[in-house]
Amino acid sequence: MIYELRIYHAMPGKLPALDDRFKDLVLELLDRHEINALGFWKSDVGPSNQTITWLVAFEDAGDRERKWKAMNSDPDWITGKAKSEANGQILSHWENLLLTPTTYSKLQ
Repeated sequence: MIYELRIYHAMPGKLPALDDRFKDLVLELLDRHEINALGFWKSDVGPSNQTITWLVAFEDAGDRERKWKAMNSDPDWITGKAKSEANGQILSHWENLLLTPTTYSKLQ
């Protein structure tokens, strides 16, 4: 099992739009493409309160690659993303970390 930690940094004032995109579009697409999202968080304390951090689990690197490729080419994602950015870009940047559990991690 591998885990992907994704940190999305919203453009100033665009966190509500990013939040809406997750609720209205992304969650359904993750389910459709069998992407196992374990949780989503907003930052209360830290360098920015304009982020959504989420954790995704995959069987292995090949599973990850196949599922993201399928989701990113899904016509609903392509049109939904464009629609969500009709009033301007939502993300300033994002970070992805691929994580492998230690032998003592509760998540394996």
